Amino acid sequence: MTRDLDSPQSCFQYWLVAHSVIEQVEMMQAREHFMDGATMLFFDEPFEQLADHSPWLIAWCDALDELPAELLTQGLCVQTDYAADDILDHFRSLLIAAFQGELIMFRAYDPTVLVPMLFMMDATRLSQILGPVKALGYWEKSQWQRIFNPHNNSSWLRQSRPWWRLIDDDLAALYRVENHAYSLSRRLWEVAPDLVMPLDNECALIESALNQAITQGFNMEQRELWAISQLATQANYSAERLVTELKLDADETLQLTNWMEK
Repeated sequence: MTRDLDSPQSCFQYWLVAHSVIEQVEMMQAREHFMDGATMLFFDEPFEQLADHSPWLIAWCDALDELPAELLTQGLCVQTDYAADDILDHFRSLLIAAFQGELIMFRAYDPTVLVPMLFMMDATRLSQILGPVKALGYWEKSQWQRIFNPHNNSSWLRQSRPWWRLIDDDLAALYRVENHAYSLSRRLWEVAPDLVMPLDNECALIESALNQAITQGFNMEQRELWAISQLATQANYSAERLVTELKLDADETLQLTNWMEK
């Protein structure tokens, strides 16, 4: 699935990169030196108003070879036999994805989002999401790596947005317990501030409880409820009050109560 290489310029045709990275590059090089023929991903609704913050697809050029690795590695390198318009159409079609019956923005241009997901996919889904891309380059373990399209993509056809569906395994690839702890902390400050206010470093306590829940094999919803129950037990907080504040259903109420009574 992957293979390492010495340098990106040896095989890639395009650099796909977020706007924030472009701003860093402009501190080193004039825009006209590296943006010749570059095209933004955000150009139509619902992204038209975000055009000033758009990711860009940039044709590989000598100017990019001069950039430090810490900048190049913040983007994705694209190896393809298709034209730039085809690559643009494909990545634009991925900007909105379906997940659990809702449409969400999908940062398919961000290596920290896309690459972990790719390793969770079977060959069929991997080929579908890569589409006209023969190989995608990313930086890992101090060298460039490539993820290859497992199928011949010569018959690739454009898809109309939204067509890509995210599944639970995709998001599981992005899970970070520290991010989950922070998110849960923010939620509790909103709905149950009296629970977290007396605690010292509630994020660390939540992170510890989430790790315990992971060890016990709990799913995402169970992890949150377990962490909340541990905070409530430590703070001597009322289960009945939590049920009201968190709007728990009967099953969640029973589970929370059982954990707090142990």
